[in-house]
Amino acid sequence: MGNACPQRRRDVEDIRRISLQEVRSRGWVIIFGKVYNLSEYVERHPGGADLLLGVAGRDATVEFETMRHSSAALLQMEKLFVGICDSAKTSESSEPAKPLQLTGGRQSSRLKINQVDSWWNVEECGFLPCADPVKELPAPWDRLVKLSEVLPSLTVHGKFRTAAERELSCALPRNRAEIKEALDVLSEGEAESLHSLLGYICLAYLHGPPDVYEKGQTVKLDILGRRPDLDHLPAWLSMPWICVSERLERRPMLDYAGCVLNNWERLDPAGPIKPSNLRLLRRFTGLVDEEWFFKTHIIIESEGGHVISSLEAISCAMKDENIHNLLQELHTLEEALWRLASVCLPIMFTRSPSDHSLMCEPFLFFFRLRPYIKSIDVTMDVDDGKEAFTLNGPSGAMSTILPAVDALLGIKNTSAELREAVKAFEAYVPKEHRQFLDRLRNAPQSVKRFVESRKSTVEEKTWYALAGAFNACISRVLDFRW
Repeated sequence: MGNACPQRRRDVEDIRRISLQEVRSRGWVIIFGKVYNLSEYVERHPGGADLLLGVAGRDATVEFETMRHSSAALLQMEKLFVGICDSAKTSESSEPAKPLQLTGGRQSSRLKINQVDSWWNVEECGFLPCADPVKELPAPWDRLVKLSEVLPSLTVHGKFRTAAERELSCALPRNRAEIKEALDVLSEGEAESLHSLLGYICLAYLHGPPDVYEKGQTVKLDILGRRPDLDHLPAWLSMPWICVSERLERRPMLDYAGCVLNNWERLDPAGPIKPSNLRLLRRFTGLVDEEWFFKTHIIIESEGGHVISSLEAISCAMKDENIHNLLQELHTLEEALWRLASVCLPIMFTRSPSDHSLMCEPFLFFFRLRPYIKSIDVTMDVDDGKEAFTLNGPSGAMSTILPAVDALLGIKNTSAELREAVKAFEAYVPKEHRQFLDRLRNAPQSVKRFVESRKSTVEEKTWYALAGAFNACISRVLDFRW
């Protein structure tokens, strides 16, 4: 009896402690801090092999708890036990694993504008531009900058259209030769800023409410009690917008790049890209809710740079037939995607520390901001005639992060309607982003095909680890879509 406790203590000390890196490399599974080798049990699993492959190489405690398991299953687990994960808390002195946090993006201090050869460099900087967005423009476009600074105040009082006509109608060029001459002196970053500015000003011109305080003015309301929007843009707005859009090879519309990717500045120029260090350059309403909504997307794009670097590394690993590197990079991709879903997306639902109200109230978003950024049918003065346009408003679906992941992993949308919508959105995406997508789509093979084709050529436990890492990435993609 006296030896029972010491013997039990020695048994505990003899249990193997396994690093998280080894769990990932071998495709083992962690449940309640214990590590199990399921490779020989996968094909016999009553729930099917796919369920186990989907959790290989990571902590599956939540998935295990979700399903009911019989006592026979628990006994079977004891036979598969190989050790304890050394990141699990097994004593009072052990420290829990640190939660994922914002990194500030791939470049916490970005390049200066005069150091940029190309405004977009997806491989190096992700889908944000290589330098912080341009704030100032030369004449005659500087008038747009000044007008955008007071846009929220003018729209709330219904005076924006009058101010735009007074300040811009005689100041902006309206024929192609004059516009081309004024555009030729702009850098790529300045052209992007101009495209964004014209998007804000044109949509405010179309959707801005009339001045209800103007004497003698009668405001007609529709059946829902809303003021009707304009559906026509004059040449002094439409022609510059169309010409700069043609230069950038995009649609004449405020797109995701215009209200997110090229619409921010850092309060501390040397500081990281995080919510407390960002402000929007242009806004419709001036509300904190609008700023918080778009800042969340800026953070997602910044942190998404790690996703792009993982995709590049995965492509290289497949090209070099380096299975070990491929496995490691798939785990890195999963972590990067998980950071977006678990750290970045919840920023949207942050509450104010002072009164606990949402920083982005859904009511204010849908009824104050959404009317400005909805899709439109508009007629524009073009050259000597008029042209009708049907244009999609800016949407998070215009982000290139998930389409890039889909392309390399080999994920196919089963909905034809969804595929058509995604394809239509690509006309609103910077051409460099489209070129990056095309390169991934035209790669010799996707990760899915690569893993499937190696089942008979690599060691069994290695293949199961690869399949598990691939399925884990798929699960993270679904975090954005369900």
